Amino acid sequence: MAQEMGSVLRICLLNHDAAESEWSLVYILTLGVMDSYRNLGMASSLILEVIKYASSIPTCRAVYLHVISYNFPAIHRYKKMSIECIRRLPDFYLIDGQHYDSYVFAYFAKGCQSPCSPVELVTAIIRYVRSSFQSITAKLWSNERKVGWMVQM
Repeated sequence: MAQEMGSVLRICLLNHDAAESEWSLVYILTLGVMDSYRNLGMASSLILEVIKYASSIPTCRAVYLHVISYNFPAIHRYKKMSIECIRRLPDFYLIDGQHYDSYVFAYFAKGCQSPCSPVELVTAIIRYVRSSFQSITAKLWSNERKVGWMVQM
């Protein structure tokens, strides 16, 4: 339904299991609204639904997202919704050969466990990206071996 109305929303649930604690994060991967549907409250409604979803997860500590530094309408919206800017990541994006900074915004949802520190949040993000990269690399390596084995025959 969101795409029919001109919106796109993708979320990921990130789990972190450590000996001392067990917690998860919800990451808004993509959020976009077509020009003709902007300023109708759609993005805010979608974000509120994600926060509601995250609040239903007992181990959830935060909802977080990245935003490119020049997306001022989005930055304004997040701040207006009490989503905190917790970190600036220099040169995070590379678009058409140009580097752009990113801001990490986090909402420590009501009903979730006590908020993790920005360092814990960034550490969890790095762990998730690293494990995803390792998983993709392993799959590619496995596929390359299969193809190489087939070519040798």
